[in-house]
Amino acid sequence: MTRRRPRAAALVVALVAAVAGTASPAEGAPPAAAPAQPVTSPVTVCSGVRDAPVLVAGDLLVDGQCVLGYTAVLGEIRTTPGSRLFLNGAGRTDGDVHLAPGAIAALTGVHVGGGIHLDDVDRLYLTTGSVARSIRGRAARVEIERTRVGGALNVAVPEATTLTGVRLVGAEVGGWVNLYGGTQDVAVSTLRRGLTMSWARRAAVCGTSVLADVTVRRARGPVHVSGAPWLPPCSPGTPPVRNAFGANLLLHENGPDVRVDGTDVAGDLDCRGATTPVVGDVTVGGARLGRCA
Repeated sequence: MTRRRPRAAALVVALVAAVAGTASPAEGAPPAAAPAQPVTSPVTVCSGVRDAPVLVAGDLLVDGQCVLGYTAVLGEIRTTPGSRLFLNGAGRTDGDVHLAPGAIAALTGVHVGGGIHLDDVDRLYLTTGSVARSIRGRAARVEIERTRVGGALNVAVPEATTLTGVRLVGAEVGGWVNLYGGTQDVAVSTLRRGLTMSWARRAAVCGTSVLADVTVRRARGPVHVSGAPWLPPCSPGTPPVRNAFGANLLLHENGPDVRVDGTDVAGDLDCRGATTPVVGDVTVGGARLGRCA
């Protein structure tokens, strides 16, 4: 690579500024974290605050805390371990977003041209934006609100995480949604393929359209397929929205608190294991099998 003159190098890292403060479907197999990939050149480093619009000609490397308004990144976005990235005011990145262990990222109104890779991430928040490809890996907390994901959503929550997990509200996902561990809440969303929820501390699906199978298996806490009071869009007092599943609803080997109502199932309702679910207002196009017979 051509050696840059000191003055040119200073322009490459013009985003750096001093800133203080912190922000605070295989059976039984959890999703794997995406492998690390080499950083490409040129690289712009951000570890500060920038209010003016920013254009990054290559990749953006977040080191520390980086707060940006409208930003266009023509390459990829990467973080160092424990870094914090806040992109506000829309913008885009043409490549992937790679989040390192312990990282926190909040993207509002941002279009990601590639996918998002989670490597034992602390938190990821996506609001009113889009991701062209898939979101995959491990994270303690993922919240996706009013955002379209073109590919799959494949997230594992660490075993030690009990109070947080994955939450979808008003989201649209083009590929399969496969969630493993932690709390798992899916509200008023549209899933263009299927949904698999495994080993959840709590699992809830309300007001959601799923075109393929919905599977909830081996949950270690309550399972509610309809409405749930901890999901604001589906709380009592709001207009009810029924679940609509285009194939089967499979409830396998879950704990004692399993409830199903306000749901239309085009295929079979299949309940297996020691628990007999409480089934209320449910229409079934196929057969009622197992403990739901």
